[in-house]
Amino acid sequence: MAAPMRCAVRWHRVHRAFTLIELLVVIAIIAILAAILFPVFSQAREKARGTQCLSNVRQIGLGTAQYIQDYDETFPPSQYGGGSSGVTQLSWMGMIYPYIRAGAQYTSQTFVTAGAGIFHCPSHPGGYPPSGNDTHYIVHRYLFVDNWGQGPNPRRSPGLPLVDKPADKIILVETGRNNSTWGAWVYFCPHQSRWTGSVLPIQNDVPARDGCELAVDPALERDCDYQTIDDSAPSWGRCAMMPRFRHNRVCNVAFADGHAKGMARGTIFWYRNIWVPVGGVTGYCTNPY
Repeated sequence: MAAPMRCAVRWHRVHRAFTLIELLVVIAIIAILAAILFPVFSQAREKARGTQCLSNVRQIGLGTAQYIQDYDETFPPSQYGGGSSGVTQLSWMGMIYPYIRAGAQYTSQTFVTAGAGIFHCPSHPGGYPPSGNDTHYIVHRYLFVDNWGQGPNPRRSPGLPLVDKPADKIILVETGRNNSTWGAWVYFCPHQSRWTGSVLPIQNDVPARDGCELAVDPALERDCDYQTIDDSAPSWGRCAMMPRFRHNRVCNVAFADGHAKGMARGTIFWYRNIWVPVGGVTGYCTNPY
């Protein structure tokens, strides 16, 4: 008996290409995911840079606290000497460098300072001209007395006991970038008119009303690099003398007791965090520039 015949069935695979609509949908989905994820990655990178900057500020604050303890609880001057004084110019960075031993110290016959490394914020858009004042952080003008051009007997900076609630008083902030040709500013402006919407008299070390605590538009408008909002003047007396909120609207600051933290834009209050009973009422109630 003959064997039954087997029918061979051959299967053919059908290859179907993507249509143009399908390709466009895939591209659109990828674009949407990229638009969502890229800002997240950018914020994560900025968070890492902000953490490094906060570490710098914390170490500078601790170095300043050690200096204060060694010098009878007196703040260092922001700078002294130089000019026609016949005295070697010295910056606050150079004064606290021995307590930090990070960054680089610069010494010449006319200038002693420090910079780079710990004195630089990784989020800063660039360095300054090589003038010696090489820092991205600035200190409180009335606590760190400016003795530039003073001779061998400069004015004495205030003592820590004069600072009420040192855990609340900011002594160092990040600065806006300078567009001058001679280098960085070394201190920030504590004047009331730079921080509040109105200038109010201070009586018995208390502002006339609570409204002077508010850090409203005038100070926030100076959260800038290079120039003011009207772009009409160099920043050496404006952007470079106010805090810069670089890290996702956060500025790293150091306080008089040595600790440091990030402060969100709009949360620094002039009377609570900046005002100290030195420097004179007139200095606070007038715009210096």
